[in-house]
Amino acid sequence: MDGDIPSIRPIFPRHTPKVSDIMTQLTVDARVVARLTGTLPEGGFEEGTPIWTCDAPGLLDPAHAPETRLEAVPLGEKLAFLMEDVITRAEAARFIDLTESLGYRDAAPGIQTPPGMRRNKTVHWIAPEAAMAELHRRLKPLLPATLEGRALSPRLSQRINMYRYDIGDEFNLHTDGDWPGFGLSTDGTAMAQWRGTHSMLTMLLYLNGSEDGIIGGETVLYDKGEAGATITPHTGRALFFRHGQNRASVLHAGARLGAGTSKYVARINVMYDL
Repeated sequence: MDGDIPSIRPIFPRHTPKVSDIMTQLTVDARVVARLTGTLPEGGFEEGTPIWTCDAPGLLDPAHAPETRLEAVPLGEKLAFLMEDVITRAEAARFIDLTESLGYRDAAPGIQTPPGMRRNKTVHWIAPEAAMAELHRRLKPLLPATLEGRALSPRLSQRINMYRYDIGDEFNLHTDGDWPGFGLSTDGTAMAQWRGTHSMLTMLLYLNGSEDGIIGGETVLYDKGEAGATITPHTGRALFFRHGQNRASVLHAGARLGAGTSKYVARINVMYDL
């Protein structure tokens, strides 16, 4: 397919955040399944920014799934909540190692942000169906079964937007857009858009946290123009909130990262049937 498709190889950490004290070795077959125009942090575009996929057995381990629990986030009339222990530290380390192997870059494919809003590096990929099914299994009992009359879809979008924040990086005040779901074509060679479902919730899955040496990097949620809740990154913690072009959408920002460990977070879309 594309000339820059890496061969099958073991993945080892390029960066060594403390969550990766658990050294992982994961064999994957990575390939490009789409190329889109990518937006650069300070303005401008990069043509042909890749979206990857990979076969990564063992990314999530059903046999050692943690006991996930729900916590409320008071935010006035806005919907936001936390889940703790969504993934284990070993699973978080595998996410980090895998995406570092794919390669973080400045350009975000298919994402439009004004200059200066997003200052981080990113890699976008279609996660393995089995891993996303296991993640959905862990979340489903704690997710709203319906939102605005729409039923929770039986799967999460497989497209994951991964972000790495280095010293001084931040994501200024914004709301998240809503998206269709994405997976792979039948033959696994291309990204495919789903029908009959659309996202209503952002899931921010923190892959490391303050316990690993992160300084700053909190997610700040706003209500009626004022900061209403500040969420500190912790490994395996997931923050959920409403998104889209509507009044229910939650205004939020990623605070600037101080000196210390890079912060890794995954943006995942929670889908509801149309």
